[in-house]
Amino acid sequence: LDKTSDRTSDKKINETTGPQKLARISVLPKAEQQRLLSFGQGKVSAQPQWMVHDAIARQAAKTPTATAITFAKASANESLSYQQLNARANQLAHYLRQQLGISPGARLGICLDRSIEMVVALLAILKAGCAYVPLDPHFPSARLQHTIKDANIQWLICHDATAGVWAETKAETKAETKQVQHIN
Repeated sequence: LDKTSDRTSDKKINETTGPQKLARISVLPKAEQQRLLSFGQGKVSAQPQWMVHDAIARQAAKTPTATAITFAKASANESLSYQQLNARANQLAHYLRQQLGISPGARLGICLDRSIEMVVALLAILKAGCAYVPLDPHFPSARLQHTIKDANIQWLICHDATAGVWAETKAETKAETKQVQHIN
């Protein structure tokens, strides 16, 4: 209530001073203006600039047996420790770079249902220095094909169920595209 009356009195003051440019008219009392202007003026501490895959690797070194991820399946819950998650992501990243020759900066499509395998694949793509393009396996085939072509995706990580979209896109574009692997 007090702040409302302060704003009203400031408005009356501004109205009584005569015509002014709109940019010079204040709707906030001086004290509130100063309080808002003081935000962000303090000392700023530097925050670590880690990427998510680096943070996972650091956590794996710090607490290797701690649970990193749990995924509820109809039959049972599936879990990985930080060490297991990091090891699987490293293995796939190594495969992408060393075995397939995928170079940093490449865009890889990832067409997987939400799962532990999807998280492993995302981390592996980042560890390989690449970018991922998420593709929802439940989207219509035509939309997936359009995204694959539009993003110029040359590689795809998918389940057997979504491999058909990749085959259709390759045939349609006649591009030199490759499938990384089926994740079962």
